[in-house]
Amino acid sequence: MIVHLSKLVLVIASLSITACQSIDVTSPENSSLSNEAQSAFNKYSQINDSQKYKIFYLSENKNEWGYSHGFRSVGEALDEAKKRCEKKTGACELYAIGNNVVYQFPQGMISDQIENYEISVIRGYMASNGLGIRLFGNNIRKSVSEKIVQGVNAQNFGGMHYNATFFANGELAINFKRNHKNPKNEEKGAWWVRNDELCISAKGFYTGKSACFRLTRTKNMFEMRDSTGWFVTQFRIINEIS
Repeated sequence: MIVHLSKLVLVIASLSITACQSIDVTSPENSSLSNEAQSAFNKYSQINDSQKYKIFYLSENKNEWGYSHGFRSVGEALDEAKKRCEKKTGACELYAIGNNVVYQFPQGMISDQIENYEISVIRGYMASNGLGIRLFGNNIRKSVSEKIVQGVNAQNFGGMHYNATFFANGELAINFKRNHKNPKNEEKGAWWVRNDELCISAKGFYTGKSACFRLTRTKNMFEMRDSTGWFVTQFRIINEIS
């Protein structure tokens, strides 16, 4: 069982999270922080952000700061930290995302850090609450490609059990254990990955329309939900295509 989390800009090409680049705050290029700002950042660094977001902003003269923590949305954490800093001094610049210093990084790199941080916190939240880990991009492909899966608890199959084979070339074969509408009990279709979701097109699947789903994994069980969080089906891998 998973909980539905509001969409948090989850557009990562792979589940593998790139290690965030960081700068040692005690190095020469950061030694110009005021004692008060350094002390505030040290305190901020001790705040646990394994399940919720935290952000640190710094003033241009490095004497003032503002930080936020305990937010479910990284966007809200960014806005609040910036607001607190600017309330003290005016113009402020993003200093740290989580515990990773990104001060004066190129904007593209900062955007990557934010995306990686979002995924990291979501994974931490779900793991700590006994929920599935969401899969992305290549990890979705690796999880199902050339695999035969056994499905259970299929909301859109009337609760029917089924086996499905995900071929590496994108073809899909679904065999239902019981399907009155299709005496052959087999459907041919296609599968692909788009925008970090598993997409499926098959006549007897999900009212016959092409649809994409978020895929999560808890131990050996996979779960599919649509973009609203509506449960679709669970499955487990039973074999690989030889």
